[in-house]
Amino acid sequence: MTPAASTDNAQPTALPKDFDGWWQAPGAWVEEPNERRNGWSGMMRLRIGDTLYYIKKQCDHLCRTLDHPFGWPTASRERVNIGRLQALGLTVPKPVFHGERQSAEGYEAVLVTEELAGFLALDTQTGLDAAARAALAAETGRMLGIMHRAGWQHSCLYDKHIMVRWDNDRPLVALIDLEKLRKPLLPGKAARHDLEQLSGTSGFGQKRNGRYCFRRTKIRAQAPDLPKNAAGQVYLRAYRRQPSG
Repeated sequence: MTPAASTDNAQPTALPKDFDGWWQAPGAWVEEPNERRNGWSGMMRLRIGDTLYYIKKQCDHLCRTLDHPFGWPTASRERVNIGRLQALGLTVPKPVFHGERQSAEGYEAVLVTEELAGFLALDTQTGLDAAARAALAAETGRMLGIMHRAGWQHSCLYDKHIMVRWDNDRPLVALIDLEKLRKPLLPGKAARHDLEQLSGTSGFGQKRNGRYCFRRTKIRAQAPDLPKNAAGQVYLRAYRRQPSG
């Protein structure tokens, strides 16, 4: 049984202390529970004090890996993946609580993260002048380069999963929705896969003649730091300025 959204206007004044507290916490569904993987998963939003929290709740929403052949909540995998990108110095949602339990309903999991305050999705970044577009492209490339050089593939890299906040003229870039982060076996596949995905869905990135031009914005700032391997070559192609016309 999925938890119901709250119809009570009363909001908690302190963070829940345990699994049951977060499981029963009131809130409004941001993503209604979807039934898949023989279970369900949904996301609630709840404000406590001045902070907005996102609460992912799941039951029997499992993935199978070599380490977890009998199944593991995808929320638990996401919590591990958040830590992996934090260790690389990348901006990702701050985890507040994570837990799992077996109940009469099934294998339940909760993951709670703080809102990325002030960040908006990449697809909202319209009407930028040339300097701002170049800065945003360079910072997006720098952040993705760090992830890909470490061998990680986001695997769901759409414009709604790249978040942007401006500090005066300097863009800050964050990644969300890390459930599917993985390491492909072949060098270079991570960058190639993610850039194909981003270019195919984002108005910010466009593909011309098999290369990514981000609307002809220069992203050269990233290229000199890339290793000379397959992933690096993908980036060198992706970030080379495209000819006009």
